[in-house]
Amino acid sequence: DDFTFDPRATTVETSLAQIFALRRGVCQDFARLEISCLRALGIPARYVSGYLYTGEGEIGETVHGESHAWLEAWDSGWWPLDPTNGLPVDERHTVVARGRDYADVSPLKGVYSGGISEDLGVTVSLTAVGQSSWSASATHVASSKSCTISVGGSSTNEGVPLCQ
Repeated sequence: DDFTFDPRATTVETSLAQIFALRRGVCQDFARLEISCLRALGIPARYVSGYLYTGEGEIGETVHGESHAWLEAWDSGWWPLDPTNGLPVDERHTVVARGRDYADVSPLKGVYSGGISEDLGVTVSLTAVGQSSWSASATHVASSKSCTISVGGSSTNEGVPLCQ
């Protein structure tokens, strides 16, 4: 309750000490901070990157989405926690990748080759395709070039990114 969601307070380079001092940040900050606290207590924890479906869940409903981060802690099995929303991690969460920290599973990573005037953009859409089943698609656009990554997932079947 001491921390405030504020997308302008931090960047991916903000240190844990700065996040703690600011008491402001976004999902990646809150996940990183909680992972650090758990590890300090000797509890293994890992960073999870993915998407969060925020619609009402009506079949066919598509919502604009952004990447989301949460964590998993080990206690005779991996237990997912969403410190940003205080929600149970369930079928609304679609896992894209797991790693030690944000650097292991950043949503966009690679090398761009093109002119200085090229524009890069990302659009993410999440669609309810059935009860407890979601479809996610992300389109990364570099000027006239594009790559669509599709992720389908449910509470029992995590999606795998595919570039088409």
